[in-house]
Amino acid sequence: MSLDKENILNKIRDGFSGIVQIWIDEVALAVKDPGTLIFFIIAPLFYPIVYSYLYNNEETPDVPLVVVDHCNTSFSRDFSRMVDATKEVKIVGKCISMEEAKKAIAMRDAYGIMEIPKDFNKSIVRGEQTCVHLYCDMTSLMYYKALLQGVTATSLKTNAKIQTKMVADKTTREQELNAAPLKYENIALFNPQNGYGSYLVPGVLVLIVQQMLLLGVGMAAGTMRDNNGGGRLIPAKDYCRGTLRNICEKSACYIMIWILGAMFLFLGIPRLFSFPQLMNCTSSLALIVPYVFACVFFAMTLSLLIKEREAVFVVFVFTSVIFIFASGMSWPWVSMSSGWQTVVKILPSTFGIKGFLALNSMGSSVADASPYIMGLWIQAGVYFITTYILYRLEIRKTFSTID
Repeated sequence: MSLDKENILNKIRDGFSGIVQIWIDEVALAVKDPGTLIFFIIAPLFYPIVYSYLYNNEETPDVPLVVVDHCNTSFSRDFSRMVDATKEVKIVGKCISMEEAKKAIAMRDAYGIMEIPKDFNKSIVRGEQTCVHLYCDMTSLMYYKALLQGVTATSLKTNAKIQTKMVADKTTREQELNAAPLKYENIALFNPQNGYGSYLVPGVLVLIVQQMLLLGVGMAAGTMRDNNGGGRLIPAKDYCRGTLRNICEKSACYIMIWILGAMFLFLGIPRLFSFPQLMNCTSSLALIVPYVFACVFFAMTLSLLIKEREAVFVVFVFTSVIFIFASGMSWPWVSMSSGWQTVVKILPSTFGIKGFLALNSMGSSVADASPYIMGLWIQAGVYFITTYILYRLEIRKTFSTID
């Protein structure tokens, strides 16, 4: 009995030391290799900081606008000054014709043209309807949004003033009701600043985890094939350890690094740049753990496609834009075809982004976000199985080659 116990203890000790050794080897590879060091450490630290800093202003204030005032009356000039007073617009010049204004757009001196018609003042005095034409450079939707908001807000204020003057004999309350019988109030749900950064950056933070793992694990796999000789993913000395043990030992390194990395991205970056943050540490772990597991085994599955370390750039780099669109951030999820919705559910980033937005931006509880969390756990299980199968086939193929 004592010998059996001693044998069992020796096996446990050897197994634990083997796990630690491969974990150390993987960490050493991630630290010593400049490529994996960039994808595992440097890029996750600096890329989200730079990205968040660029969008930290949330809005594009004082967008340059030129005015073509055919009316040239005190009323039309007052209207232009009111537009210029808005935070969204800055009038940088007045042009005598549309052709001159178009040249300003072509030279990027302005990003929009406001044209005031010749009968602008006369129509108002007669009690007739008039209009102001706004032409925007549509190469940037943010410039278009700012210009449209500024001119629209000025038009609404001008309308209210005109209507108030038309009922000058009424009481102040009656004038207010006549000017605005239906009060207009714009409230941006889940994005109080109505900013582009609060809308875009959270999804990018989630996608960074998946993409850096795809690139880092793929490059590590290519490096191992180069170092082991014969294109072998696993060193010959580790074949006897078994498929399951090799997978668990390798994945432990990636999981440890990226649970810490995901906590920095999900909790640290929003707090650092004052983005909306309603998620606490407990709810974040409920999402981070399954998401990291799913991403790790997803990356390990796809790393079998990498035969050379440079191939990772050809295979995975271009997918970032595709995955952002697939998540429903850039294009509404409900507008996608049912077939496309089914296909993109194979990506951990799809459930990860939706779950993060629900917990962090919308303030949902873990129970409310459970469909996304459960989806990630299912993906983690499925990709663990695919990783096991592909690693098993890889080992058998290598053994047959050696034989």
